[in-house]
Amino acid sequence: VGTVSGTGISFGTPASVQTSVSRGSYVCFDSNAGKFAIIYAKSSTIKAKVATISGTSVSFGSEASVDSESMQTSVGATVFDPDQNAIIFARMGSSNHGRISAGAISGTSISWGSTVEYSTDYIENNLSFDLTYDTSANKTILIYKRQINSSSGDIYYRIVTTSGTSISLSTQTVFFVSTNNSAFPRCCYSPAANKTFFSYVQNSNVQTVVGTLSGSTFSFGTTKNNIAGGNANNLNHRRY
Repeated sequence: VGTVSGTGISFGTPASVQTSVSRGSYVCFDSNAGKFAIIYAKSSTIKAKVATISGTSVSFGSEASVDSESMQTSVGATVFDPDQNAIIFARMGSSNHGRISAGAISGTSISWGSTVEYSTDYIENNLSFDLTYDTSANKTILIYKRQINSSSGDIYYRIVTTSGTSISLSTQTVFFVSTNNSAFPRCCYSPAANKTFFSYVQNSNVQTVVGTLSGSTFSFGTTKNNIAGGNANNLNHRRY
């Protein structure tokens, strides 16, 4: 745990969440509970624990199962739904299918609902999906790229509705047709503008567009070519 003071930061003693993590770990803050969810791959399953902060010390609750199916890669995306007090976690499962789950923190424990597949088709790679939360609509936005063949694929979005730890998905809708490999689609909601900013890579150029959500459908402005002629690969998952 780090404490920021001015332009410096000081750290407490490191604490071990799990000693046998097989793939990456993911952190999501529950602003209602004031606690963190730590999600990690363990052997052939996905597990989670609640982290409680006191000063610069951290303690962990008991381990809970997120999904009995293993992750294909070491990358996942998380977002907190404050309306339903739910941690939303998206990732790639077996056969590169897209999977998404919702968990709820109670005290130092976390419980998870049934996992839903957001795509039964091949998701391109571990950086080909993202999540953001629309605080006006109280909905989670999911964007992802399905692979068509070895050189192209389409980007889709779905609106995620959470009820407790249950998830329902809108019909998948095409966002952009037939991008090149490694599109790295990203999304980020702006509460001030009440709009969602989208970006993706096309022919090594970063394309951006602003979307306005109505119900489960987006309307989009004009697409901009923001970074041209360079290597725009590996757009990172961002969190604000």
